[in-house]
Amino acid sequence: MPTQQSDVLDLEVRIDATRETVFEFFTDPAKIALWQGQSSTVEPTRGGIYRLDVNGRDVARGEYVEVTPPSRVVFT
Repeated sequence: MPTQQSDVLDLEVRIDATRETVFEFFTDPAKIALWQGQSSTVEPTRGGIYRLDVNGRDVARGEYVEVTPPSRVVFT
C-alpha cells in the first residue's frame, strides 16, 4: 500500500533559555549561522527571505510566514 508524504514539518522543542534568546537564534543572521551553518541572510518579516549556507555546499532557503516577537517564528 502506498504511503503519503507531507511537506509540512511541525516541530516543538523545549529549550532552557528565555523566549527572547531563542527568538534571536531564528531571526539574527549571525546567531543562525553560529547555530546551524556558516552564514545566513535573513529578512525576519512576513514574506522576507531565509537563506542559510549550511556547510559551503548545501543551502537551506525559504520565506518567513509569520514573525511575532518574541514568541513565534514560522518559515517555509
